[in-house]
Amino acid sequence: MVTFDDGYADNLEVAEPIASAIGVPFTVFVTGEPLSKGELFWWDELATLVVGAPDRKAHLVVNIRGRARSFSLKSHDRRIRACLELHRLLRPLEGPERRRVLHGIAADLVSDVPAATEGRPLTPDELRRLASAPDVTVGAHTMTHRELSSLSDEERVAEIEGSKRFLGQLLERRVDFFSYPFGRAQDFDTASIEAVRAAGYRAACSTVQAAVAADATRWALPRVTVYNWQAEDLLDRIRRFLHA
Repeated sequence: MVTFDDGYADNLEVAEPIASAIGVPFTVFVTGEPLSKGELFWWDELATLVVGAPDRKAHLVVNIRGRARSFSLKSHDRRIRACLELHRLLRPLEGPERRRVLHGIAADLVSDVPAATEGRPLTPDELRRLASAPDVTVGAHTMTHRELSSLSDEERVAEIEGSKRFLGQLLERRVDFFSYPFGRAQDFDTASIEAVRAAGYRAACSTVQAAVAADATRWALPRVTVYNWQAEDLLDRIRRFLHA
């Protein structure tokens, strides 16, 4: 089974034509708010701002939850490390607070950083086109892609049920499958699983790296994350998972 998380436009522009040509069905787990608002995913915006910062910009100071943090931008490697650390710090924030931090970073760097041209989310019309393909299934991935284990019960339910309702209304069909944002074991908990079950989903995927065993719960199915590998590298990893 092939799956894509988040709801990027290249799922329609690149993945669907290839998958259709070779007869491979796939599922796209879509985050509701970026699609509805036409905004970049926040982690792509962060990467564009920080990794794209010029060498002459030596430091970046960011205020997060009342604490000023300084990041070195003196080299490409340091900019990548700064981006990864900022990603970790921004993940648990609520949307408005994360937006405030990103605006602050942009105000400091935007005159030197080119606008992002890749990595945009699907539009509503594009998602409808993708969903109309015979071998494509659309699943939910919350509304705002927050770490479910860090949320209150009310916030968690709003993310899980809200995305199911939003996509169902947009596509005029049932949305039966779910993918946990970030998806590691620490990113969702028992309460998250119970909320997914209560919302009426039939199954849910994590990003826990394993093959699906016969006794696996369908509410937290593991997956193998695919990076920019050659085909033989991917096949080797799949063989290892299956024979572990």
